[in-house]
Formats: sequence, C-alpha cells, structure tokens
Amino acid sequence: MNLETLIQTSAKIISFDVFDTVVTRSVGTPKGIFILMQEQLNVLQISISEELRDHFHDLRVEAEKEARKKSPEVTLQDIYQIIQNRYALPESVTHSLMNLEMTLENDHIAPIHNIVCLLDQLRKDQRRIIFISDMYLPADFIKHLLKKAGAYQEGDGFYVSQEYKKTKVTGDLFKEVFRAEQCLPADIIHIGDNLHSDYL
Repeated sequence: MNLETLIQTSAKIISFDVFDTVVTRSVGTPKGIFILMQEQLNVLQISISEELRDHFHDLRVEAEKEARKKSPEVTLQDIYQIIQNRYALPESVTHSLMNLEMTLENDHIAPIHNIVCLLDQLRKDQRRIIFISDMYLPADFIKHLLKKAGAYQEGDGFYVSQEYKKTKVTGDLFKEVFRAEQCLPADIIHIGDNLHSDYL
C-alpha cells in the first residue's frame, strides 16, 4: 500500500510490524545472528564448553524451540535459561551470551528507508503511528533499534508480544492494542511482512 492510498483511507491509526517491515538485518534472519555469534565465540574469552562453542547456532535454535513448547511467547531470558540449565552455565556467562546476541542485533540492523520516509509523511498527515511485534528481544531494546533507525518518536504506540504475553499470530496482541488505543479494528491499518501473523 502506497502513501497516497494510506492518506486516502479513513483509518486514524497506522500500525507497523517491526522486523523486515521497518528495520531489517544485514544478515537476513535471526539465524544469521546466531552464526555470527558462533564465529565470535571461537575468538572471545567466554568460558563455555567446546560443544556449545562449536555448535552454538544449532543449540540456540533448539533452545528457542524448547522454550516455545512451554509457552507460545518467550523472552530472550527464557531461551538462554534453557541453555544455562543444559550446560550448567554461571549466571554471568549466560548474561554475556545474551549481551553478545543483542550487540550483534544492534550492529547488523538497518532501516528500510522507504518505510521510514512513509512514517514521516503519515505523521505530517496527523495519523497516529504504532508498532506491534511478536518478538523475544526485550521491548526497550526493540524500541532502541527503532530509534536508531529514525523510525520511532516519543508518543508512538509500542506493543511487543513478550511484554504482554500475547501474540499477533493468535490475535490476542491486536485485541490488547484495540483496548489500549480505545479503537475498533476498522480504525487501524496494519502493515507487515507475514501473511499469517500480520493479518488484522
């Protein structure tokens, strides 16, 4: 949907998915970040087992799958708790791994420029902008990435699944948005990249 079409609609609120809609990773997917982590773990002086160091990518993917068996929506801490328990890691090492993942996410994120320009135009047209994401990363960190990309402004709406323990894919996070924004579904146009979870 282009700017002209958006402006012509009566929707008071325009909502955006975050990853691969407003910002994108230079490595393509989260798994690209895990590969970079595995490479760095072979250089950094983090005290972990050889198995974890040499197979980190696969083990990180497995840990997330295991965490999601307990709950459909998980946090980064939930995922690394699985790894910590499996490898008897000290708390400090677990935090080092989590910080490394967020550092690499920060280093490899980039704005999708035409969307950032679209956000600016919509604000000029007095539309309310909100961001909605199903994501395990901390909400404050995601907001930081959006600010870094020039996409987020103070006062924008911001809803992250792991903070509300509700997801877009079930529709429950959208219901939370309608309640918080005091609006009806017809008042919002949502823009995202996933037909399954970004369908309002």
